[in-house]
Amino acid sequence: MKQLNLWILCLGVLSACSPTEESPIIAEEIQDGLFEKAASFFPQQIDSCIHYFQLGVPYYKEKQDWVNYVNCHNALGSCYFYLGDFTSWIEYTENTLKEAKTLLTPDNDAYSSAIFNQAQVYLIKGRYDKSITLYQEAHQIEEEYGTGAGQAATLTSLGRLYMEKGDLKETKKYFERALQVRKETFGEYSAQAAYSYRDLGFLANKTGDIDDAETLYRQCVEILSIDSIGGGEINDNHLLDS
Repeated sequence: MKQLNLWILCLGVLSACSPTEESPIIAEEIQDGLFEKAASFFPQQIDSCIHYFQLGVPYYKEKQDWVNYVNCHNALGSCYFYLGDFTSWIEYTENTLKEAKTLLTPDNDAYSSAIFNQAQVYLIKGRYDKSITLYQEAHQIEEEYGTGAGQAATLTSLGRLYMEKGDLKETKKYFERALQVRKETFGEYSAQAAYSYRDLGFLANKTGDIDDAETLYRQCVEILSIDSIGGGEINDNHLLDS
């Protein structure tokens, strides 16, 4: 269920609880599933978000609810990234992956999210080979257990990583695969497909194929003008996107 990405996860626990409540009450409300309900509070109340997820971690550990335990760690890492605290982000991300591989199985969304996030850390560090390995691992999990949205997200991330490396042939391969998955999953004229046309247009412009770039950008704009509220899979809002 890759629709719940880092940003949704880091929104957790704000809408129904007061900052003055004690942690057991807050944790119970987290357990009731406020991840989605709290989305509208991000990022205006990011400090409260961090506070409540920090309270949730020991609660879920005591309950042995390892899915939410790992989700809280994933969420905290994303919050720190948003705040520009990259040291804390990297620390949480690396620890979360260790926890996920110890406590969860690959068919769980929190497991693949932890791998995906660690791949982003390696990308930031310039350790491209390790990043590629983890993105490919995340993609394999998405193919077996996940959704078209998750598959497209990992394919797009691989394409962007190869662009960072300067391997534009591989970039095009992954962008085109992502476009095909999005068409099959969401429809040819979906906003999600438009995002792949945007990526391919950027690549064409980068390689000097101006006519192709213009055509691809026009396709993107035309689709978005039709599917103006289509949104796009949340997990395509990668931390590294401009």
